[in-house]
Amino acid sequence: MDKTAVRCARVASTIVSISFALVVFFACWPGDISRRLARVPEGRAIGMQKYVAALLGKGVLVQPPSTTFVHPDCLGTALERPWTQQTLDVAHRLLDALDAKPPADTENCSASADPRPASRDDSRKVRVAVLTVVFGTKRSDEMTAKVLESQRQYAERHGYTHIVDDFPEADQMGRGGRETRCRHNFVYWSKPFALMRHLASYDWVLWLDGDAMVNNETYPLEVVVGDGDVDLVSGGRQGWTNNGAFALRNSCWSRRFLRNWWEDGAAPLAPEPWYADNGAFTHAVFREVMRDAGVQYSDDCMPTWEVKDNENASDACYRRFLSKASSSSSSSCWHSPCKSAHLRLIDEPAFNKIPWKTTIKDSDFVVHFAGPTKAMLPKLLAKRAAAAEARTAAARVGGSVLGQVAARRGEEAPGLRGAVPQPAVASSYVRSRGQGNI
Repeated sequence: MDKTAVRCARVASTIVSISFALVVFFACWPGDISRRLARVPEGRAIGMQKYVAALLGKGVLVQPPSTTFVHPDCLGTALERPWTQQTLDVAHRLLDALDAKPPADTENCSASADPRPASRDDSRKVRVAVLTVVFGTKRSDEMTAKVLESQRQYAERHGYTHIVDDFPEADQMGRGGRETRCRHNFVYWSKPFALMRHLASYDWVLWLDGDAMVNNETYPLEVVVGDGDVDLVSGGRQGWTNNGAFALRNSCWSRRFLRNWWEDGAAPLAPEPWYADNGAFTHAVFREVMRDAGVQYSDDCMPTWEVKDNENASDACYRRFLSKASSSSSSSCWHSPCKSAHLRLIDEPAFNKIPWKTTIKDSDFVVHFAGPTKAMLPKLLAKRAAAAEARTAAARVGGSVLGQVAARRGEEAPGLRGAVPQPAVASSYVRSRGQGNI
């Protein structure tokens, strides 16, 4: 037998072996092929459909219910698998513990269908926490350290408590298909878990992602939350579809919201727009938007297996209900700027600003370097360092000249007071609500 015939025989043998392996693989995996293909972008899914159908026959595959709602990196994960019991136990334990500690101005959160305290104690000081979660290798990351330093300086300037949570629940959660989806899905749920654990100890919690940098530290929290008569505040062009920075009030409403956020994320299919906790956060807010607007909503926009394209279907569903809200007597808070009974979105100052195709200004409050914009962070940090060095040098020169003048006048030199912009309010956040504070 010549060499060509030998090579052809080897190729044919390899093809037969691979085909047999595929037959066994899919035959032992009944009912799940379509759902696995549902994780793949549409073009790739159609190609895989044709390939498998050619090998096994068209009857093996049914039309995938969705081909676009999940990032392609998640190919091969079991999206429909529930959280493990260990993870469910962790979440419910935290939620129940939070419910057991109602806000200071409320005796029982379950006593009201629309939780809102009848009165507030305006005489006591407002407790504010700046909260983030950083654990594992991120703790040694240089860029993350600089972002955390910006958060710490902001908290210190205004008399807030800065908390860098290390996500202790990570070791208590299970590692099933839902937890390890896309390799680390459980990590994203550190955010609501940390809020469940810390909210009861403060009046307001300002959540900032580990890549959300305080760009201008002169703004006190009341610039964002106003007079404090709402429960959840965010901002930015993306509205409620990104939760990298937001302020949450310690209220009965917030306890209900945190529970709904978790339950939406624990549903068989994650709400759109998909990305771990973000989609569930968006849907939990949307439910409250409809409630504030007086529109009947029964989770109609949650994704299902029966819908071919859940992403576009959810978007269309949101638009349909928003049109109902706009025609009602009450206004809805979905597009910034807006305010409703419990929600607020702000444009100025820029809060949770993702610098995608936009310029970072000195007046921007919180800049969130999410996704591909992370590459912009080192440039901004270098610019800020150069500006700080220039201010320090100018202050030294100015201080020296002013010191000489003051010495001649017998006065004390003013030092470096002008090197850093002064806040609009006292650095210690201790004024009462009755004096215009939150």
